[in-house]
Amino acid sequence: MKKIIRKLALFLLAGGESGIGDTIEGKKLKKLLRKLVRGNPHDLILMEKDTLQPLLHVLAQEDVEKNTADDEVLQKLLWDHVDREAYAESLLDGDGFSVLKELLSERHRHLAPMTEEKDIYALIHALRPVSTDKNMIRLGPEGDGGYLVPDDLQGIDACFSPGVESVSGFEKDCADMGMKVFLADRSVDEAAEEHDLFSFTKKYVGITSNDDFMTIDDWVAGSLPDMDKELMLQIDVEGYEYEIFIGMSQALMNRMRIIVAEFHSLNELWNKPFFQLASRAFDKILQTHTCVHIHPNNCCGSISKGNLEIPLIMEFTFLRNDRIQTMSAAHAFPHPLDCDNTENPPLPLPACWYA
Repeated sequence: MKKIIRKLALFLLAGGESGIGDTIEGKKLKKLLRKLVRGNPHDLILMEKDTLQPLLHVLAQEDVEKNTADDEVLQKLLWDHVDREAYAESLLDGDGFSVLKELLSERHRHLAPMTEEKDIYALIHALRPVSTDKNMIRLGPEGDGGYLVPDDLQGIDACFSPGVESVSGFEKDCADMGMKVFLADRSVDEAAEEHDLFSFTKKYVGITSNDDFMTIDDWVAGSLPDMDKELMLQIDVEGYEYEIFIGMSQALMNRMRIIVAEFHSLNELWNKPFFQLASRAFDKILQTHTCVHIHPNNCCGSISKGNLEIPLIMEFTFLRNDRIQTMSAAHAFPHPLDCDNTENPPLPLPACWYA
């Protein structure tokens, strides 16, 4: 079994295709290998066992029954919630494991402990959307750049929007309602649209303040002298959202009546170190806010494992708890006002996120 595991791991990670013929089955395996090597490293971990059997058969050059002891060992390595690095090291001799880690390093990958399914389920359960006494409305265009928010906008003085896209329809709708709109992004020179109430800062928003970055607390303090005004946050910063929420002061969180945030790399919740980071960000938001809507971005698909399906990118809307008079579990998805982000096939919210 050690030789099979080592050969499988090295073969996949090295991207080799030697030994596989040009039969129909062989071509399928080559296509699968290319996808695994060039795609998400978690594809290997989440492979269906029926898909893995012919690949293992080719590599081992012997029949492998689903219920053999070898298959049980392979399942434990690839699917069960164990420390994969420690378990792999126990199966491979020192030289084999060193080669494996070197190949991983060359491809900027590493073995990491997996998050237990029950922990991810608990986070998903805490994030399940609710219906409130506030109807949902759409701000921004149909398609990418538009978001659903509660119809509770009166009295919000300003919207802060880090991450400038090619369209600013959401921000323009806010400005047309009389809100001041503050935008920030180091990678562009100006907002996608012009408006008298727009104010643009050419910096990234992050965990510290320097020539290129500013914290969200520094940004708000420098933009609005009145520290009591109600605010809305719309954030799409390609993965930096986790550290921004963790670094935001509680006083500023309390001022955000509505939060609209696109969360990225949610498939990495199966990676325990990432889960620890992401869950802290979500836990902080949920101290003061409740999720009232989730919309998967259909740009990137989803991954399924066990009883859970997780879209890679999703848009979350949160409403501050003191604004909610009544609430009940939301069960109707997609919302009639939801729109696909891309021309890819629709990606409805998986039932595990609300059922």
